[in-house]
Amino acid sequence: MNAAASPDSAPPDDPAANRRRWQALGVGLVAAFMTLLDVSIVNVALPSIERSLSATPSDLQWVLSGYALTFGLALVPAR
Repeated sequence: MNAAASPDSAPPDDPAANRRRWQALGVGLVAAFMTLLDVSIVNVALPSIERSLSATPSDLQWVLSGYALTFGLALVPAR
């Protein structure tokens, strides 16, 4: 059974479609990198947070988990 191509789909060798795919991949990779970088920055700041707030290790886990959760929840509607 031969499926007909929709009018919006481009042939596989269409340069504009390939360019859009590469751009989408680039945006996705940059977003993933920025997420990892952002959480890493919070990890680096944890000793300062611990000293300034006299936080316990459990408190620091809550800070990191809360930050990652809030960042992730804000990222979904921003997309």
